[in-house]
Amino acid sequence: MSGRLYGVGLGPGDPSPMTVRAVEAIAQADVIACHSARHGRSIARSVAARNIRADHGEERLVYPVTTGATDHPGGCRGAVDDFYAEDNPGSRGRTWQVGKARALLLEHRAPDTPVVAARDVGGADERVRVVRPAELDPAEVDVRTILLVGSSQTRTVRRGGGDEVVWRPRRYPRT
Repeated sequence: MSGRLYGVGLGPGDPSPMTVRAVEAIAQADVIACHSARHGRSIARSVAARNIRADHGEERLVYPVTTGATDHPGGCRGAVDDFYAEDNPGSRGRTWQVGKARALLLEHRAPDTPVVAARDVGGADERVRVVRPAELDPAEVDVRTILLVGSSQTRTVRRGGGDEVVWRPRRYPRT
């Protein structure tokens, strides 16, 4: 299976400044995934609503924000472990954050945790690599990079062409 991942920033909750590229990315998508609080309310979903077709698949990325419990099968720890993404993690003059993130990953995650480093996604210089925390080089991460950090349940497999595919089972073990 192959495809494209578009990260679409929808701003502070007003759909009027949504870019043409954001609208196009939503229109081209087969599945729309929006962050939402446990109770189901999603500001991102409401901003994108007028661009979401009836035939779009939808996934809610539920996470505990600051209060309340989670209905995540792995509990709060599972919800926090489940998904971590960093958009615009560094720049030429701001590389220390990526170094700090790398140090935290090395301290708190398994050494084989996959990290997807996607640069210039959808652009002419698109490059998507799968690395491990120890291989994450802050000098290769800039403002056009998105880092997706795998959870403890994330798995990888090498396909016939040698490409490494990253995935997570739909079920999370109950704790």
